[in-house]
Amino acid sequence: MNDGNGEKTLQNVLIGEVWLCSGQSNMEFPIRGSWGRLPDADEVVATMQRPALRLLQIRNTASLTPLDDADVEYGWVESSPAAESFSAIGYLYGRMLQDSLNVPVGVIDATWGGTAVEAWTPRKSLKDVSKTGMLYEEPESNNHPTVLYNAMINPLTTMPLAGVIWYQGCQNVGRAEQYEICFKKMIEGWRKAFDAPEMPFYFVQLAGFLQPVVVQPESEWARLRDAQAKALELPNTGMVTAVDLGNPVDIHPTNKAEVARRLGILALDRSYGRKQTCEAPVCTNVDNDGKGITLTFDAPVKAVGGVATGFIIGDEKGIWASANATMIDDRSIRLSSQLIDKPVAVRYSWADYPGGNLYGANSLPVAPFATDGL
Repeated sequence: MNDGNGEKTLQNVLIGEVWLCSGQSNMEFPIRGSWGRLPDADEVVATMQRPALRLLQIRNTASLTPLDDADVEYGWVESSPAAESFSAIGYLYGRMLQDSLNVPVGVIDATWGGTAVEAWTPRKSLKDVSKTGMLYEEPESNNHPTVLYNAMINPLTTMPLAGVIWYQGCQNVGRAEQYEICFKKMIEGWRKAFDAPEMPFYFVQLAGFLQPVVVQPESEWARLRDAQAKALELPNTGMVTAVDLGNPVDIHPTNKAEVARRLGILALDRSYGRKQTCEAPVCTNVDNDGKGITLTFDAPVKAVGGVATGFIIGDEKGIWASANATMIDDRSIRLSSQLIDKPVAVRYSWADYPGGNLYGANSLPVAPFATDGL
């Protein structure tokens, strides 16, 4: 409000937790929009009137040089049905945090479909990354390195954040080796830009896509998921997998509510100390007796349907076959195959659209993994 003397008075100002949601189309996927909608979109939109949940949507913009100001679709509006084009995951995540923490929550939607990780990475962070395999397109392209960081992230770096949630990677399938390096560089670059070296960064591992293949050791989608998981080597990062939520004929699966739930419980546990199971069991021991391989997990696992599926087993010649799985107890599984005489490695949910059915507590799926050290 302007008082007529050149001074402005700000009203309806809240102080709370601000999260940035970013990435490509699966994070951009709207609550209800022209190209996508939640299965229960009408119900969600009808209940969006939440004055203590504030939304800021950045307009799709690219720049070859860092910008100080962001172009916005709308800025810090109270959540209402008018914001139905907002990121579905971002909104549902913010709603979950607000309900759990009982404090004001702000969510920034800075997303753009069909974009590669290098477009979101600061230029300084790319200087040590080999150009081999990088996606270089024209200046005017939204996939040219740094252009989305410059226009959609750099203007936000003066704002203190509670953390970042990220869902991206489809555009980099086929370039997993480069992605593994660049994704880590991007996270480190963002933290440096925000002057927050320990800023929480929670990300989504890609959902299953394309037709199911039982034995697919060379899956490019599986390799990209593995490259994503390598970012967990950085401190204060966390990953939820959406591998079980995919659609073989649609790269935009609609169950964003479950993705948001998994991100939400991760943040509530790791960032806010609301202790709960937020991570799925992980394989911690591999025992090979020459005829079969026994895996041990760090927490109980359950095979939905009774028989564990999604495993392949391979020998030193690189021959792979579907594995027969026997649950020894709730933490151990023995794997073998009549087609593999001397197994050396197993992989789980290692395919474009894998069929793994192992879950831990809180309905969290075991993430894809390989014991052969990829």
